[in-house]
Amino acid sequence: MNTIRTILSALAIVAIATGSVYAEEGQGKGKGEGKGKAIRAEMKAAAEAFKTEIKTHMEKQKAENKTFRESQKDSEDVSSIITACKTHRETQYQENKTFASEMHTKRIAKIKEIAAKYEVPEDKLAKHLSHAEESYKAMVAHRETQHKENMAFLDGLAAKEGLTKKELVEAIKGQMKTQCGENKEFHKQNRARKGKGANTEE
Repeated sequence: MNTIRTILSALAIVAIATGSVYAEEGQGKGKGEGKGKAIRAEMKAAAEAFKTEIKTHMEKQKAENKTFRESQKDSEDVSSIITACKTHRETQYQENKTFASEMHTKRIAKIKEIAAKYEVPEDKLAKHLSHAEESYKAMVAHRETQHKENMAFLDGLAAKEGLTKKELVEAIKGQMKTQCGENKEFHKQNRARKGKGANTEE
């Protein structure tokens, strides 16, 4: 359920990998070393700009979540609350999906722009673009899986007769804890992909 954190982590990992791959161009090559530093500096600056956009999106969703909680705090109709939860989660899932796609497009464009500026060889550019696409697709698949799990989870709660609001809240907290663990594992695996993509030479 930490969708935006997953997006932030995945995009940050792509930025790190980009700098690592491009930095290879400058290792031990005199003037080329300065080129590698320049590439890293530009990628770092781009990553910071992307991070600002992500934080703005995060704050928007935090405000939406607060408004949603306020709208449900006085309700004791569990069925109505669950329905509202599903609508809210679906809306934010679609918002995040669109946002992630837009950020990915911007990042790919920035990678190509920097590669052209510093005349990064086509094979290295292709290698990194492939890695960036892999990381992005993995993040999208992870979020889709968790969203489906959330919807099924809420449907399961809706089917429970006599479920109280307190029990509903505790169940949702438990689901969030489970998915936090899943996200940590996803981030770990994505970092491993980053390391492989950054260090592999053909």
